[in-house]
Amino acid sequence: MRKEFYEKALPSQGVYCVAGIDKNGKITNRFTETLGDLYALIEKIEADQNVFVALNTFGGHSRKAEYAIYCKSFFVDLDVGTDNPKKYPSKDAALADLEDFVRLKDLPPPVRVDSGTGIHAYWLFDKAVPTSEWRTYAVKFKQLCQDHLK
Repeated sequence: MRKEFYEKALPSQGVYCVAGIDKNGKITNRFTETLGDLYALIEKIEADQNVFVALNTFGGHSRKAEYAIYCKSFFVDLDVGTDNPKKYPSKDAALADLEDFVRLKDLPPPVRVDSGTGIHAYWLFDKAVPTSEWRTYAVKFKQLCQDHLK
């Protein structure tokens, strides 16, 4: 299932980034140039760290925004917890708000993933979009989300 998701969500060109997040919150970025190597890297890291896969591909071995070259989705992270008013009180509340958002904005249903501490929602594109073009629409999508979601 994960392999199918990444094949649909990640651009086919560029360098992939997998971040390992240790128990202290320290992030270590690792890079690979093939999806096969990406899967192997995920398996190696997830043995003792949380894993984050960047949805952009990059023009080199840096995850800085200026090196992002392609993206193939819009996405939101709906955090759950009681320690911050910007978080949802439960996953059910986050899902209900997401469903309401999709209905009110007449959006296609996103791919939903339980992140462990919340819900991720992904609207996948049919093809990769250059990040310079993607950013223009992502800014508008972010505002649309901020107007409705926590």
